[in-house]
Amino acid sequence: MKKAFTLIELIMVIVIVGILAFVLLPRQTDNRLITAANQVAKHIRYTQHLALMSDKFDANDTSWFKNYWQIYFHQIPNNIWSGSNDDIGYTIFSDIASVGAGARGNPNSEIEIARNPQQSNLILSPGHSGTGVVIDKSKLTPELNLTKTYGISDVSFSNTCRKTTDRRLHFDQRGRPHFGANLNDANENLVTNTCVITLTGNAGNMLNILVYPETGRVCIDHENAGNC
Repeated sequence: MKKAFTLIELIMVIVIVGILAFVLLPRQTDNRLITAANQVAKHIRYTQHLALMSDKFDANDTSWFKNYWQIYFHQIPNNIWSGSNDDIGYTIFSDIASVGAGARGNPNSEIEIARNPQQSNLILSPGHSGTGVVIDKSKLTPELNLTKTYGISDVSFSNTCRKTTDRRLHFDQRGRPHFGANLNDANENLVTNTCVITLTGNAGNMLNILVYPETGRVCIDHENAGNC
C-alpha cells in the first residue's frame, strides 16, 4: 500500500523550507559584502605598496606630493556599463601634473592608472568620467564596479578621513594615509585617527574597513567592534 504525505506533513515541510530560506539568504548577501570588503581592503594595501615602491618625493618639484598614489571612490558613468550613474566603484591612480588637465584630483588618462597586477592588460578602474580615452571596457577591471559586482549601494568615509563629500585616500612615500583631494602640501590631511570606510549592501547591511594612522594598516571590522 502506497503512503502519501498528510496535509500536516506537507505544511511542516513548507515551514521548514521557509525557515531555511530566511536563515540562509541573508548569509548569501553577507558573503557578497564580505567579498567586496576583502577586495577593497586588498586594493587599499596595494595602493600603499605602490606609494612605498615609487617614492614620489622630488626635491626639484614643489608639487611632487600631488602625485601620491591614491584610491578614489566615485560614481561610474552610465555609458560604460549601461547602468545607473549611481553605480559606485573606485580607481587607483597617481595624478601626474603633466598629463591631461594636470594634477586636479581626477584620473585624466589611462597612463595615470595602476595596472591590474593579476591581469596586466587591465587597469585598476571600472571607468571614470575624467578618463575620456578609457571607454573601451576591455581595458577596465569590472570587479571594481562595486554596485554591479557585489550589490554595494554606498561607500562612506568617517569624519576622521573625509573632506567635504570626497572619498579617497592618498599614501605618501612613507606609507602614511592622507585624505581629501587637491593636497596643498606634503603633510596636508594626514590621517591622525582611525579612518572608517563603510560599505553598505543593497539590503542595508554594513561592514567597516579600518585604516589606521601613521602605519596605514588595513583590516576588516567583522565584529563591528571599532577595532580589529
